[in-house]
Amino acid sequence: MTMNKLFRLIKSLDKNEKRYVLLKIDLKKNYGNLYLFLSKEKAYDELRIHNHFKGETFLNRLPVIKKYLYDFLLKCLKNYSKINSVEAQVENNIQTIKILLKKDLLQDAWLLIQKSQKICQSLELFHHELFIVKIKKKLINESPIAGLPNYKDIYQEGNSILEKMLNINQYWMLEKTISSLIKKHGRPRTKIDELRFSKVMQNTYLQNFKNAKTIKSQKLYRNIHGYYYYAIANKQKYYDSTLQLLKILENNPHTISNNILEYRAVLHNFLNASAQLGRNDHLFKTKLATLAELPKKFKHNVNITASLSELIEAEVYHLKLLMEIECQRFKHAYNMLPAYQKLVYNPNFEVSDNPFITTFHQNLGYISFGAEEYSDAITYFNYLLNLKNITVKPNLLVFIRIYILVSNFELKNYYLAESMTRSLYTYLLNKQLYYAFEKIILTFLRKLLQLGFNKQDKLKLIIRKTLDEIKILQTNKYEKIQIEENFVLVLWMQKKINQ
Repeated sequence: MTMNKLFRLIKSLDKNEKRYVLLKIDLKKNYGNLYLFLSKEKAYDELRIHNHFKGETFLNRLPVIKKYLYDFLLKCLKNYSKINSVEAQVENNIQTIKILLKKDLLQDAWLLIQKSQKICQSLELFHHELFIVKIKKKLINESPIAGLPNYKDIYQEGNSILEKMLNINQYWMLEKTISSLIKKHGRPRTKIDELRFSKVMQNTYLQNFKNAKTIKSQKLYRNIHGYYYYAIANKQKYYDSTLQLLKILENNPHTISNNILEYRAVLHNFLNASAQLGRNDHLFKTKLATLAELPKKFKHNVNITASLSELIEAEVYHLKLLMEIECQRFKHAYNMLPAYQKLVYNPNFEVSDNPFITTFHQNLGYISFGAEEYSDAITYFNYLLNLKNITVKPNLLVFIRIYILVSNFELKNYYLAESMTRSLYTYLLNKQLYYAFEKIILTFLRKLLQLGFNKQDKLKLIIRKTLDEIKILQTNKYEKIQIEENFVLVLWMQKKINQ
């Protein structure tokens, strides 16, 4: 056993699991005392263990005690899962069925078989249902009882389950294919890139929703389309796909109660799609309220921990801010930032695990820049440049530097702005540029260097020409994605020529 294996397991426990462990553990025993000590530690240190329990004889057997505690905690987690998981309850039922059959209590076993199969069918636990069919086959061969289907019906049951499992497997493979394309290539930059995605979407299974034979398959079908429309930046169809996926879940409430984290993710994606379209309508407000109420509505669900509740609260605020950005209400969004910062700068969030860490500071920067609070914009964007443990996309880093240099220009830090422009221009000159938009920005920077930063009238002419070039680019769908992602910068240019 590695040194930190036990410690990592202890630190992974949520509040509900810790409570369950404390109910089961014997705190008078050595392993109980070791658990209490390690649960309060911030880092694993063998020397601190020896110093804390100095004189205790069990230290001579510390490796054995640690292994016992590790196995004990795993056993607790298994038992806790059985109490709170429907799947675990079905597995427990199957074990009970085996015992009843062994004791020749066939009628009791048959009643439990019927009950368990109904649960499996409603929750699409096909691998468990297949095992129940196997038990039926054994019964029909060895001990036929009243009510047991004939062998042909059992054969059809088995085939039907296998077909559904195969159907799910096909959609799972397609989802992994398209998500791996996004991870590897990002959004399509050329027709060749787009062909990689469209090839997946030409699959027979994705041509008609009726091809999805189970709820799981239907969810995967909608999710795959959502991935695709997100990748090609078709905001309306991305919105439609996320809405259809949300409807599947809400039309099957048991799927929500059994996978609350999935429901939360789908809600978030739908609200994010709404914000991208600037659809601050009744549906957006209703679903935002639904997301906010999740911790309260499902407070007894094992997945709703205190940290998740706080994260959802931050998510709700984040989505409100996204809507403000898309609707170009930067001043109003800027006034909302103190409350948002309080939620996200939460000691319960680990920086490495916080999904907001890049989008949070990116949006803070956009909002401050759009609100003409340039000093704050520099602070937030600089935070992203200095991140060490989290990778920020190179393309995003380039535009972050542009926002910083423009902010310095607006603050009349001309010398610093010129120095940054020179540095960024040199960097872009040696970088492989995939988009014409990037090349236009490169030309804009070159002209700025030639002109100098204190000649406002000539600057307007350069900006106007740059905007004309950007307007022409918007007819190209690949370039349009880049322009829309940096619309705050384009808005600044438009403001400058109108001043």
